[in-house]
Amino acid sequence: MNKIKQKIFMSFKTREKTISFFGQNQYVDWKILLTTLFICFFIATGFGLFIFLNPVDEVDLFKSDPTIVNDKKIKKEVLLGIISRMEDRQKAMGELRLNKPTISDPSL
Repeated sequence: MNKIKQKIFMSFKTREKTISFFGQNQYVDWKILLTTLFICFFIATGFGLFIFLNPVDEVDLFKSDPTIVNDKKIKKEVLLGIISRMEDRQKAMGELRLNKPTISDPSL
C-alpha cells in the first residue's frame, strides 16, 4: 500500500527545474512580485489619502495664478440673438414632435 502511495505522490512531483525570472526558483519570483504589488498598493493608497484628507485649497497641485483676471464682458445683443435662435429651435422641435413627418420605408 505504501509503495502505491509513493508512486502516486511521486508522479505529482516534478523533477525538472522550473523557470525563474528573478531569483533562484519560482518562490523567490512570487515573493518579489507580491512585494512589488504591495509597495505599489501602499503608494497609491497613500497618495489617495493625501488628496482626500488635505483640502483642495491647501494642496499645491491645484493652485492657479490669482493675478489672472477675467475681464471679458458679455455682449447683450449677441446673447439675446443666441437665446432667440434657441427658442426658435425649441418651437421647431415641438412642432416636429406633434406633427411627425411620414417617411417612406426604402426597403419596401
